[in-house]
Amino acid sequence: MKDQYRSRKKNRIWTGKYFFLAIFLLFIFFFFRSALFSSFLEGSEFGGRVKTFFLSKEELFLKNKKLMDQNQFYQNYKEEIYRLKEENKELKARLFYNDKLNIKRKLFDVLDYDPLGLYESLILKDEDEVLKRGDLIFAKYNILLGRVFEREGQVAKVKLFSSLGEKNQFFIVDGAEPLLKLEAEGQNSALLKVSAPRDLEFKNPDKVFLVHPENESYLVAKLVDNKFKIQDTNRILYFKILVNPELLFRVESEINDTLLNEENE
Repeated sequence: MKDQYRSRKKNRIWTGKYFFLAIFLLFIFFFFRSALFSSFLEGSEFGGRVKTFFLSKEELFLKNKKLMDQNQFYQNYKEEIYRLKEENKELKARLFYNDKLNIKRKLFDVLDYDPLGLYESLILKDEDEVLKRGDLIFAKYNILLGRVFEREGQVAKVKLFSSLGEKNQFFIVDGAEPLLKLEAEGQNSALLKVSAPRDLEFKNPDKVFLVHPENESYLVAKLVDNKFKIQDTNRILYFKILVNPELLFRVESEINDTLLNEENE
């Protein structure tokens, strides 16, 4: 009887020890669980899957957002590098062309393209304030866009020939042959409309252009539509400016020698 009592007492003591040991181990586990869990999970593919499983939705969302932001940053960086390379190529081509033909022009950055305002226009940065009202503006080479119609400090505004209601006289050229001088009216969206004689025919319909009346090498627009019906008294021609104004980041204008020399000094 006495032995049974001692045995039960001993068992209770060991049970208490095991209980307190379990409490101590549980405390250690919770206190160091983050470090132990991370070191185990980072060490294997299986651990990675387990970690992903136990991560909260919020942590997964934040991690995914961080990866997306990093990917967008690198994508923007690649696009910027590509843009700078293309810009460099275009500048080299412009310089080669202008030097070859002995053309003296100055480049201007395009700040904005406004297709919806009172006029379809380009906003240019004119730091040296050399542009004046009426100056012709070229996209590149000898492709004409329009004229300067206003300048405020170092900002110049260019009214495109395609601006709605804008009327100008141009020669129609069929291949290399100038046909006749007609009025072209802007329709916006880089489009011009010409009302021509009904009997006007073209030998080279794919090479019909509008050119500046004072210089036939200055191209303005290309024929894109020729509307005519038997009952019509006139032939309606639609021409499209040779470049997309929305994509221009730099244009040029012919500046007289005095201004160029003053700038270079």
